[in-house]
Amino acid sequence: MTTTADLMKRVEIRKQELITTLRELKNSVTDDAAATRDAIKKRLSEIGHALKEGLVSGSGEVGDVARNRIERWLQN
Repeated sequence: MTTTADLMKRVEIRKQELITTLRELKNSVTDDAAATRDAIKKRLSEIGHALKEGLVSGSGEVGDVARNRIERWLQN
């Protein structure tokens, strides 16, 4: 099983990739770019909620349900 530190590192790498893409699309006015920006913002929001809900009472560890949710997020 993946440790919490490894999981968090993978999440940060993916988040940075999405943020970079979001920045690249910032000035584009095409409908496709707008839809892609919205989808990226939604994905970033999803992971934020998963992390917030999944951290086990201040221990810095991620619970099993949240870990599975985060792993699915990383695969998409």
